[in-house]
Amino acid sequence: VLEIDSRHALEADARRDPIAHGTLLALAVAAITALLLALAGILLTVLGDLRDERGTLFDLEAQGASPTLLRGIVRLRGLVVAGAGLLAGALAGLALAAVVTDLVGLTARATAAQPPLVLDVDGLVVAGAVVLYAAAAVALVLLATRRAFREPAPGRVEAVE
Repeated sequence: VLEIDSRHALEADARRDPIAHGTLLALAVAAITALLLALAGILLTVLGDLRDERGTLFDLEAQGASPTLLRGIVRLRGLVVAGAGLLAGALAGLALAAVVTDLVGLTARATAAQPPLVLDVDGLVVAGAVVLYAAAAVALVLLATRRAFREPAPGRVEAVE
């Protein structure tokens, strides 16, 4: 008896697989959670710099640094942390995607996947996520530092003491 399986039918069957949908949903939730945690970390880093480094920043101001320069220093620190986080997140994401692809291929139906699973990274989705992360990180850093060093200098001296 001749049996015909088309790749189109196999792909359609795989797309309807509830395990595949659950896996995609779990990965999407994990990615959004990671993005929110990264942005919260950047915000806390900038606010921590403003609080913990105020003595150093006061010394720089006493030596003639303008409030604009001081805000720029804190913003640059925050953006460097955001850039390092983006690079580390991209490398970790690629490594985890490869591992998850292998794991799902072995455990989804307790047999080898037909057709074989292939890691397919959608460049447009990745670029969109990078742009979203970068825009949100820049906005958070700018908002967190927008009012820094705006009050008169005597108020800042009292805050340091």
